[in-house]
Amino acid sequence: GSNRFIGNIEYRVLPELDWWIFKLGFVSFFDAGIVWENNERLFKQRLLSSIGLGVRIGNRKRGGNNTTRIDLAFNLNENKMGSVTVSSGHLFNLIMPIDFSTPTYKVP
Repeated sequence: GSNRFIGNIEYRVLPELDWWIFKLGFVSFFDAGIVWENNERLFKQRLLSSIGLGVRIGNRKRGGNNTTRIDLAFNLNENKMGSVTVSSGHLFNLIMPIDFSTPTYKVP
């Protein structure tokens, strides 16, 4: 659809778990949203939702927003396992500024 309304609630657990140069963390989450076209009414659309668990892997040697996220979601509408998503950075952070810079790769 051309329009969307989405929400996300996360509970992050960041224990002092270090593995080599990495710092590990965990998250549980709830996502919900609606997607619709311009010619459709928002309140006639179905709310889609999922819950899930994830692992956060941060590099202790680099600063900034360098977290790799691995999430496994369960689709509540269809009552079945969803997808595994691998991405980087945090979607949002209420305490610190969000870094939306484009990733770069430097040739060694």
